[in-house]
Amino acid sequence: MYLIDQMRLVVEARRAGSPIIEGIETSRWIASVMDDILGRAELVLLEPSALALAADLRIDTPDRLDRMIEVLFREPRNLFIETVNAERMAKLAGMRGFPRVQLQPDRHDPSRVGLHIHVEGNGRGTIRPVWCFPRRLGSGRISNPGLSRLEREALEVLSRFGIGHSRIVVDTARRSSVGFAEFALRSDLQVPGLMAASAAVAKVTRKAVLHEAWRTWRLNSTCTAEFDRDSVPAARECAMQAGLTPEEFIARSEHDLDGELIHALAVMAVVAARETVPTVLTSIRKGRDAKRVCRPGRNDILLDRIGIVSAAPVHALREPAPGTAFEAPASGRASPVRHPVRGHLFLARNGRLTWRNAHWRGDAEKLGATRIR
Repeated sequence: MYLIDQMRLVVEARRAGSPIIEGIETSRWIASVMDDILGRAELVLLEPSALALAADLRIDTPDRLDRMIEVLFREPRNLFIETVNAERMAKLAGMRGFPRVQLQPDRHDPSRVGLHIHVEGNGRGTIRPVWCFPRRLGSGRISNPGLSRLEREALEVLSRFGIGHSRIVVDTARRSSVGFAEFALRSDLQVPGLMAASAAVAKVTRKAVLHEAWRTWRLNSTCTAEFDRDSVPAARECAMQAGLTPEEFIARSEHDLDGELIHALAVMAVVAARETVPTVLTSIRKGRDAKRVCRPGRNDILLDRIGIVSAAPVHALREPAPGTAFEAPASGRASPVRHPVRGHLFLARNGRLTWRNAHWRGDAEKLGATRIR
């Protein structure tokens, strides 16, 4: 069942005035966040084929990342983008710049992930993750006879849901322009020998450690973690149940955001590409899909607002005919050996997300091998 449908059950129970929802701080706060998402956001389901398009995006340098953030957070919009976690990790693992996230010891991989992205415009916005975990990690079927069917189902959903108490705040006005050379010099002056020691521990070069630190520092100048003050009563309740101090709970909630920014940019780019790239397809969830994921006998109040984003099949590139002219390399570079380039999504210089068709690139006369003695 989609996250959207599960959230709807909780929202319906809340609107019905269920005391089991309103009587617990955590449940009340989660239900209010869900109500805000379903009531205001554009709801999008991302298919694996659309995730594959996101994997080709190049955001591996601070300048590319800054440019992508600037484009995606330019115009106001309110989005909720849902994916299957295993599919997004498999598809995006090969994307340049996608971080290798380490789970905290007592954390589990979710089954589905949603991102509530509120873009205020002019380079500002917030990102809040929503996680749904496998049924085996929830409370199981609730059989309390004093509860209605709707309340029982809502509680089962709440037992498997997680919503970030912290969120990512994006503000391009805080962007730093410090280059790699200046960052390396400052690092050596402030903490001499730190980068060299870190490189020895990680068994990589000092330059590699410096570059990763510079990339992270540049990203953190634009995007920061912020604790949601509206969640304080719920967070206090959760911290007490987990035996954590408020400081420990806040630190853990910020750690839970690791990797979600890059994921958000990737899926936002695919959703934004619907307007300019014919390869990206959008359909409204129809009746057969609704019956498959919704409880029998209930009307899907969100049916007309759920867009399913997928990608058209990409045809294989054929061997070119003799004498075919190939794409010239970028200026100043020597012509490479002729090779096929698959179709891919990219951010053009004019700030628009564009689809480049599969094509051949390079010099056919360079085919062959040279033996060096």
